[in-house]
Amino acid sequence: KTDENKEFISVLIEHFKKKKNREEKEEKVLEAIVYLLKNYEGINISNRKHFYVLLREHTNLDTKTITKIMTNFVKDYNRIKNQYINCEL
Repeated sequence: KTDENKEFISVLIEHFKKKKNREEKEEKVLEAIVYLLKNYEGINISNRKHFYVLLREHTNLDTKTITKIMTNFVKDYNRIKNQYINCEL
């Protein structure tokens, strides 16, 4: 299971990084997400509140801004996850 998680996280990070011309705030959130995903074994990222606290700490952005940015990332995440599950990636 851990190898499968690592593989999916690698695919996810690769897809997130492909998009160019992000705003500075989006880049900050993306960098924090990538950091947290790469170090997920030592962090409880399944707890949404805790995840947002970690994002705030890493980005120094307010919750409203992070939430707005995360809405787009979550849409991408769900699309990528479904493609990964269906072996389309």
